[in-house]
Amino acid sequence: MTKKPFSFFLELLFVLFFFLITSTILIEIYAKMMQISQKDSYRQDAMIIAQNEIEGHADIGVYKKEMNDNTYQIKITNINENEYRIRVYTKDMKILDYNYYQEGNH
Repeated sequence: MTKKPFSFFLELLFVLFFFLITSTILIEIYAKMMQISQKDSYRQDAMIIAQNEIEGHADIGVYKKEMNDNTYQIKITNINENEYRIRVYTKDMKILDYNYYQEGNH
């Protein structure tokens, strides 16, 4: 009879231990998925900004634009005569690095 409470306590410890391990792993997976989702959201915004800048024939320079409660920094540089590079940053992180070609002089 004295062994039963101890075995029950031991089984309870095993169950709690495995529950703790499982929940920790699931929380880490969820946090990683949220990071990936946020980066994808930034990339999607950056592509929209880049498309607007290219279609608007933006001048070479550094611009700031706000979109979806985020501030993006846009850097447009000239590579060759008609080839340009657009880089989009947010929160000290490069989101987009895109080269594009425009016919005619800019």
